[in-house]
Amino acid sequence: DLSPGEPRMMSLAVDPAMIPPGILGHGILRSAAGPKATGEWLKNSANLQELVKLLRDEGVCPGTEAVYMAKIKALVRDTFGKEARRRLFEDVTLRRVENERTRYLTLKEIARVRDVADDWWMPISLSIATGLRQSETLRVRVQDIDFEDSGVVVPESKTPAGKRRIPLGGAPLDLVAEFIEEEELDERDLLFTFSANSVSKAWQNIRTLAGLDHEDPKQQVRWHDLRHTYAVHCARAGMPMVELKQRMGHSDLKTTMRYSKYAPNDRQAYERALEGMGLESESTLSSDQQSNREGGE
Repeated sequence: DLSPGEPRMMSLAVDPAMIPPGILGHGILRSAAGPKATGEWLKNSANLQELVKLLRDEGVCPGTEAVYMAKIKALVRDTFGKEARRRLFEDVTLRRVENERTRYLTLKEIARVRDVADDWWMPISLSIATGLRQSETLRVRVQDIDFEDSGVVVPESKTPAGKRRIPLGGAPLDLVAEFIEEEELDERDLLFTFSANSVSKAWQNIRTLAGLDHEDPKQQVRWHDLRHTYAVHCARAGMPMVELKQRMGHSDLKTTMRYSKYAPNDRQAYERALEGMGLESESTLSSDQQSNREGGE
């Protein structure tokens, strides 16, 4: 344990394999710690602050940020106890998760973005059509695009959900095919070679040209909101939450359920369910149905 006079420095003698996989995930911790992304790196609270900064630079939402740091906290707690954890993290500030917004693009807004996006429309349309995280989009390789069965394979994820396959069709798939042919890309080539910083700058410009700027920074449309756009429109189309969870790569269904409020209130589905159980109102039955019911068929 740390004595009151000691600085918040400690050596975590923990094998890297013991670090929860959701932390190492898509390389955030390795980006912060370099090649020695082991428990030893977590000996300094300044490193934890840098980790939080990297998470935000990646565009993750406050909820995901909280999940990452909760796992780091658990690692420190299990190794050194609650008091050491408290002192190590007292200078680390996380964003509040409550009332997390769900900003998405409407059909008209998507059209406005398409009109001004120019060469960026292909990666934007891919993101909207798949719900990929920005980091996942930047890791897509040509070999991950399945033209035969119309889909894209996400080989790794920042969450324990791991590898997943997402359907991809329509105009976005056509644009990807044209881009690969024009750029003469090989199977192992990355689809995109620009950096996350380039994406951020380009999106800010596109957002302005599309008239989507907001004077309140908290209400600005982010690239991450393309992911929300996918989820909301899938929910509105009636996609089951369990299937949406798999496509989004969520490890917990509770995360996906935030989109359930956009699902249609399908009264006809309820009526069909009643009919399937023989519980529909007799006034809605046809004469043939009533005869069959009375005859026990």
